Amino acid sequence: MGKSLYSQPQPLSSQPPIDVPQGHISRLASLCREDARPVSVSVCMICYNHGKYLDEAIRGVLMQKADFPVNVVIIDNASTDDSAEIIMRYASVNPNITPIIQKKNLNQAGKDTTLFNLHKAVKDMMHYVLPYLTGKYVAYCEGDDFWIDPDKLRLQAQYLESNPDCPGVYSNTLPVNKFSEYDESTRLECYAKTGEGDYPREKLLMGVRHQFASLMMRNFYTFMTQDELDFFSGVKSNGDEKILAMLLMLGRVHYFAEELAAHRRVVDGGGSWSTAIARTSRYNKYRMGFIRTLEIVRMIEYFKGEEYRYKYFFVLRSQAESLMIYNRNLLKDVGLDPGLHKIPLREYLAFALFAASHPIKAIKFCLNAFDQRRLQQS
Repeated sequence: MGKSLYSQPQPLSSQPPIDVPQGHISRLASLCREDARPVSVSVCMICYNHGKYLDEAIRGVLMQKADFPVNVVIIDNASTDDSAEIIMRYASVNPNITPIIQKKNLNQAGKDTTLFNLHKAVKDMMHYVLPYLTGKYVAYCEGDDFWIDPDKLRLQAQYLESNPDCPGVYSNTLPVNKFSEYDESTRLECYAKTGEGDYPREKLLMGVRHQFASLMMRNFYTFMTQDELDFFSGVKSNGDEKILAMLLMLGRVHYFAEELAAHRRVVDGGGSWSTAIARTSRYNKYRMGFIRTLEIVRMIEYFKGEEYRYKYFFVLRSQAESLMIYNRNLLKDVGLDPGLHKIPLREYLAFALFAASHPIKAIKFCLNAFDQRRLQQS
């Protein structure tokens, strides 16, 4: 019978290490490529009030035709529905399922499921989950999504075994509604169907194009130092965004044309990202957009160090310029531009260059500008 775990997370460093060693990525990429362990997969499933959908998510994992070990770690963030009972029922008859049932919700006050607190909750949850992600590869499936192809894990593991230069592989996903019915109208534009191919490595800041439930990746967590884990966990960006950025730094990221998983878009309850977006004000969405972009820049700078600065700096600057121009125009349209539209474009692009070079200072500048604007409007 699966044992419920209530262990405390490891403390996070309050600040990144002062002496940042160079070549993080070179070392991590080398260790991932040379990982000679037999194939095994750890599945990470995060759940909050997914009781309506959890059976389908767990069954999608259990139906996998894998000829290698698969362990499943399911963490429930103190759901108020029957999620915990469902998890424990499956764990009682499946020794490969590790349930982690939180007694206290990791979001602030246990109620706030806006974007800001979901970032914090996911970061805290990973401290509980990481010790149990022991497989050579890691796959993800949130409690309201599910896998539809019983060969998903086998096909992706086979590809990664045959392509040591590839740290992660995605696939297309089937869009479904809350009734598990195919519904193309629920497909987000960023998850548009694609043919098979590789992510352009220069798209480090341009966001995810495949849904998280489709990903299998090399377990780079295994090779990170505690300082690196603390830093990575503390990056204030969507989990799928920062994981993709990390994978693109590690090597060639591939995606299949087949639909191996289903993505459910639910905006009226539970702990889904779509619900969090729906509950977050326009102001905070755009404020968070700046933070997420610059946090990814900060993460890239930390892990790549000088090696990255010389090799990819102009690509990074170009992406920062494009994103900041987009955000500036968007903010202006909704009346939330913190005065940036008054800055000549030439100077604004110079700020984009500054942001690429000094992400921490740029984050502070943007936050201050947004908050000053907010105070003026209130």
